[in-house]
Amino acid sequence: VVETNITATAGGITASCLVKVSDATIAVEAVELSHSEASLAVGATLQLTATITPENATNKSITWSSTDDEVATVVDGLVTGVAEGEATIMAEADGMFGICTVTVIAPANIGDYYYSDGTYSTDLDTSKSVIGVVFYTGDPTANDAILRRDFPNCTHGLVLALTETNNVFWQKEARAYNQTLISGIEYTDPMNQINGYNNTKAIEAFNAAEENAAWPVTAMNALNDHRRTVAAPESSSGWYFPSIKELNLAFSGDYQGPITDFENEDTTVKDTINSALMKVPGSKSYNNDYLSSTELDALNVYDMMVWALYIPTEGISKTAGISFRAVLAF
Repeated sequence: VVETNITATAGGITASCLVKVSDATIAVEAVELSHSEASLAVGATLQLTATITPENATNKSITWSSTDDEVATVVDGLVTGVAEGEATIMAEADGMFGICTVTVIAPANIGDYYYSDGTYSTDLDTSKSVIGVVFYTGDPTANDAILRRDFPNCTHGLVLALTETNNVFWQKEARAYNQTLISGIEYTDPMNQINGYNNTKAIEAFNAAEENAAWPVTAMNALNDHRRTVAAPESSSGWYFPSIKELNLAFSGDYQGPITDFENEDTTVKDTINSALMKVPGSKSYNNDYLSSTELDALNVYDMMVWALYIPTEGISKTAGISFRAVLAF
């Protein structure tokens, strides 16, 4: 702040005024939130961030609020789902607002029916088009950074497709290519990564490259056929190629031991899924042999193999025919 005296004299009379000059105030023009809309399960959280325009605005202090704290609360941008319903989360700075509409939904259950509109229910709703069955509840983005980047709202669980494709080859020309595409899971490592979406994006990039035209991952044909046949809701990740972890989650739940030790000791999840599938005409029960997107990154003969859900879980040749089943995150 700069101060100066302004003096005026007229007819022998003098008057003065102390003038204080401060830097110009730069007003906030807009507040934009990292999400304009989001869905949360009861008890789940979502961190919102606010971007203020212009960057050099004088007052960048943000006040957060919710239109209904009984549905969703917010503290420093962290939104928590409280009860089913809809609330608007607001971030105010210098009289300008950024808003995010939050829909809070009840948590899904394993065995719930998942519909083409992105909703789900424990009892089959015949007025809707069912496209899959929930086989995992939790945050699929926790260990899949690409899924989290592309679909940050898909934190509720995973869905198994109603049908499958038989006699699918992972990569028919695997021996001609003679390399692994993705950094796979070593033979003795724990199978603890939900990363099928990441694997799918890597495979799609591999197939799109001209230099790989002679040895594409042919299993993607089965996935793309399913995508064309069964449309996934926009609120989901869309159908993708499951990792070995995801296939095992649909069989016996969250098994944490070494991948080579997996047995069919606990079929609770599989039985729950199949009980639901039995009520959907045209669906196919979940069985014991499925192809995964997880390569077996080891030495010698294992270079030509991928992990498969056989029971126990084991590596199979990329040129062997096996069943394929798609999944999605929601």
